[in-house]
Amino acid sequence: MKMYKRALVLSLAMMLLCAMSAPVVAQEQSTVQGTGELTVESVLDILPDSTDDNADLSRGAFAAMLAYAAGISPVEDINREELPPDLRSDAWYAPQMAALYKRNILKGYPDKKICPDSPITGIEAIALIARTLGVPEHSPAEDVNVEGVQKNHWGYILYSWLEKGGLASGLKHIAEPIKPDEAAEILVNVFGTDKEAKAILDEANEKNKDINSMRAKGAMSMKINMETQDGSLLPVNTDATFNSEISKDMVIHQIVETSVPDIAKSGALQKITIEEYLDKDYIYVLAGGQDGQKKWMKMKNPVPMAFDKQFISQQKEMMKGFEGMVHYRLLGNEMLDGKKVYKIAVYSRIDDMVKLFDMLGSVGEQEKQALGAANSIIKSIYMSGIMYVGVEDKLVYKADIAATISMDAEKQKGSPAVISSMEMEASYDYYDYNADINAVIPDEAKNAEEIDLNNPDATKNAQ
Repeated sequence: MKMYKRALVLSLAMMLLCAMSAPVVAQEQSTVQGTGELTVESVLDILPDSTDDNADLSRGAFAAMLAYAAGISPVEDINREELPPDLRSDAWYAPQMAALYKRNILKGYPDKKICPDSPITGIEAIALIARTLGVPEHSPAEDVNVEGVQKNHWGYILYSWLEKGGLASGLKHIAEPIKPDEAAEILVNVFGTDKEAKAILDEANEKNKDINSMRAKGAMSMKINMETQDGSLLPVNTDATFNSEISKDMVIHQIVETSVPDIAKSGALQKITIEEYLDKDYIYVLAGGQDGQKKWMKMKNPVPMAFDKQFISQQKEMMKGFEGMVHYRLLGNEMLDGKKVYKIAVYSRIDDMVKLFDMLGSVGEQEKQALGAANSIIKSIYMSGIMYVGVEDKLVYKADIAATISMDAEKQKGSPAVISSMEMEASYDYYDYNADINAVIPDEAKNAEEIDLNNPDATKNAQ
């Protein structure tokens, strides 16, 4: 179960780091501009001049519009053998449709036909957008009522995720064929730049740079979907609540109460309390050992740049490289604990964590090895969330985050259980900004044995 342990250690560490980094995420998004100046007009320009604006949009035409809006390069050399049987290689939309087909965004019917000239309905369009973002297809984000669409429709689960994030609005009749202008509007809504949200986050950027300390509390849950060699499903569920604080010297201290699977008892859940410290170099954990006694252990922090004040102050320039990777949308405002807040959706698909941190230029070789261990078995990560930013002070007061990590089964051959995906949800509340907080890492933690993320069963000598 080494693969399971490695994935569990990495996923828990990354989600716990997210708890204290959401306010920083707010300032990071301030310079992201989706695919650039994406407009309804520019998306419609993809269509042939002969297109009837009042006619139903075909699946092939929508595929071309989607590929353009999402920044997916068309296939230049089309191989007839790699195409669906009913897609003509000389069709004007064939290069874009082939690109979506290769990425498994466009899957077709059981006979592999995709009916490119048939009208595309609203829910089908939303579902293809969701697949482009990497939205999970295992279970719905929440129950939604869709007029004219049954829950067994292939696009229902995908639609539910975008509906939860406030991104499925704009289509009047979701079950009916859509027109070109409707398709263009929803594509711009998802992949374009929300100038109002950008202005809010630009201002939040300036405010959040002055944050030196804070506290947070929240809850998270994680589901690991595994399949044994005989084909039976073996889901593993964990949940946790926590209280955290970040000190003026960039040290995070948190107490986590969690339920984790006991591998020795066929995955039965056991409740434990974990104390953690996180700094730029390590994640220190106090938890129960095999003998039932609590002891400290440590592992390399895979994202040390999140603790670098100089790095944070320079993020406005660095984040230019993230154009097209992260998207955001202003969903309006509401009252939260007596404060008026903006409600902003943030969402992203990440296909290469090493490349992600390479773009930042602040990852050392050891950190790259740790990230590479995760990257070797991860196909993609879909993250979405709702952030609540104060209207008056531009501080983040709440964040609801969901993430799905899709795993590569081929890289897990020989394992008694293959992890297909990990699904995580978390909700965080933030308070006590710039309070006088000091967190001192105990000497026992600093001198603890080090866990190697490439091999969780192995340890390094204490330093």
